[in-house]
Amino acid sequence: MFEQSNFDNAAPYYDLFELKSQKMYAYILEILEKHFSSHGAHTILDLACGTGAQAIPLAQKGYQVTACDLSASMLEIAQRKAGDLQICFCQGDMRSSYFGSFDAVIAIFNSVGYLSRADFLSALKNIRRQTRNEKGLFIFDNTNRNALAAGQFSTGRRLDTVGEADGKKFVRFFQSDFDRVSGVMTMDWEAHVQQDPQPMETFRGTWHRQTYTVEEMEQILNAAGFRVLECYDRYGGVFQKEQSFSVLVVAEAQ
Repeated sequence: MFEQSNFDNAAPYYDLFELKSQKMYAYILEILEKHFSSHGAHTILDLACGTGAQAIPLAQKGYQVTACDLSASMLEIAQRKAGDLQICFCQGDMRSSYFGSFDAVIAIFNSVGYLSRADFLSALKNIRRQTRNEKGLFIFDNTNRNALAAGQFSTGRRLDTVGEADGKKFVRFFQSDFDRVSGVMTMDWEAHVQQDPQPMETFRGTWHRQTYTVEEMEQILNAAGFRVLECYDRYGGVFQKEQSFSVLVVAEAQ
């Protein structure tokens, strides 16, 4: 796994910055349910579940959810948000932790991108052994290297998020770079959170994301025992290989 910022540090403010696009999360949930329904999926393993953005609404809809994350702080927040919902929260690593056999495994919001290529292959092997053999699903999203190579990428410092929630004002900036040879996108970020009359808190870190072309992704998945059923633009609409910044991939176990 790449060396990067510990998500535990920013866990208390994670939802402020990452759950800002309710429309996107509603769309992802719609796609998940569409394929769960067509494949008769009921038991779901949510890898890198974070604070429960998918696990909680899926459990509310009656799915049997096991949710895993590396971060104990993220899991603590997810459990608190879930309340009395019957979700099995577990601390674990998608590369090695085993939780049983599931109808579908999901890994949403670029979580596989935080793995190096070698670690992604390890994770896929581990995911495949936890996906039922007949029509088991693996659904995930990641940054689309085809679009980055086609110029859908800004290297300058940019404002990513600004807003106010629960009495807290927040802002986050990104400065990004893309290595066309390795396909690694590096994002230096700086976030500020202010709740009057308390002093402003500042967080900084670096994320490294491994990106893949659609063709690479299909080859890697095939080698791991999956076949790609469909690709979506994570932000909604038809996936366009050189235009869609993020791709939501639906794969089926072979």
